[in-house]
Amino acid sequence: MPATKRSGSRASSSRPLAHAHNDATTGSVAPEYESQQQAAARWGVSVDTVRRLISDGRVTGYRLNARVIRVRAAEVDACFQPIAVR
Repeated sequence: MPATKRSGSRASSSRPLAHAHNDATTGSVAPEYESQQQAAARWGVSVDTVRRLISDGRVTGYRLNARVIRVRAAEVDACFQPIAVR
């Protein structure tokens, strides 16, 4: 018997998957919540760095289930401070 593809169609919802916030530095709109991988890619750091920020309590991690963790983009952004030049 040949394998059949599951329809797996999820009911669509009118709710957005992620809310957005305005980034004052670039004027772009970023999602309010993002994956650890997205946050790391956006800042050019490793996922381990984002996990360390969560572990240190500098960023709040939001767990959906055993595999999915999201962070607030604004919290990650706040961890990166400009360096003063003398």
